[in-house]
Amino acid sequence: MSEEGSTNRVLSQVAPSRRGFVKSVLAGAAFAAPAIASFSIENMEIRSADGQSLTSSLTTGSGSMAYGSSSMVRCLPDLGYVGPAFFQAYVLDISGSTRVNGELSFNIEQDGKALGVRMRMTRDASVSAVSLTVNSVEVATVQMSGGDRDGFGRHDNGSEGRITAADVVGLCDFDSLLQAMASQTAKAVVQGTYASSAFDAQGSILPMSGGPVFHTENRE
Repeated sequence: MSEEGSTNRVLSQVAPSRRGFVKSVLAGAAFAAPAIASFSIENMEIRSADGQSLTSSLTTGSGSMAYGSSSMVRCLPDLGYVGPAFFQAYVLDISGSTRVNGELSFNIEQDGKALGVRMRMTRDASVSAVSLTVNSVEVATVQMSGGDRDGFGRHDNGSEGRITAADVVGLCDFDSLLQAMASQTAKAVVQGTYASSAFDAQGSILPMSGGPVFHTENRE
């Protein structure tokens, strides 16, 4: 059916007093501009061919954009970190398969460029990985070493490690990790096995009371 025929068929079903208005609407619809989809670059995410998120950065005039594993974060110029210098986390197996638990302590080293980490877990628990998360996204992996025995000769899984800027991913910089810990949005995650059962022990990282409280590193 022609366009004119279609228009007449529609107008025949409209009251005479309204036909002029409807005809003008139909004529205008023929020349309507197509809708243009718009989107914000801040909602974009870089992914690899297998669907995994990538981490990279793009420098801009007002800072940089850090591409984390879940979203793209706008990074402003780093002004340094001012906040607690000591932190602790009590971790407990959230998988429900064991009752493994433990404690981690963190201290900002004097140069402000690294975090010293000490960990003590349930005796005889085998630890395979230690990491930090922010908003459930892994942002740092800790390489732990050492281990000692208590006064009764039993292994208590005491060990030490270190986190530097090179270990931080998905955040703008090392100070971003410190700020997340100070604002209590970071968690410690310890994974391993105990008596052949896998465990996933987690706990929030909190500022530690006692000792020197604040670390100041202004970069203005």
